Amino acid sequence: MNLAWKTAKRLVIGVIGGTVLLVGVAMIVLPGPAFVVIPLGLAILATEFVWAKRLLTRVKDRVRGFPTVLQEPSGQQPPPSGPSASADHRLEVDPVAGGHAAGMDARVQDRVHQPPAGRADET
Repeated sequence: MNLAWKTAKRLVIGVIGGTVLLVGVAMIVLPGPAFVVIPLGLAILATEFVWAKRLLTRVKDRVRGFPTVLQEPSGQQPPPSGPSASADHRLEVDPVAGGHAAGMDARVQDRVHQPPAGRADET
């Protein structure tokens, strides 16, 4: 009975791990996180198969050097990006101008503070 249990366990792990691995390989050309799914499939297979454990170790060794490629030379962090990173995209409120945004054209300020056309003011 013990041998049958080990064989069944090995078969189930092989099928599940192999399926995950094949899905990861398919994600190389299809949309999806192939570089996450492939090592996951290898990790599942590595619980029962020595060849998968060796391959997973080789993959880990190669990946360890990868993050250093993404760092800026001389250890500097890249500048922040996005709309909030640039002062050109921010509107600052000027308390002297009565709470209006600094640098905003008077015509734009009037449109911002007017109620929409065609609606009665509900005051």
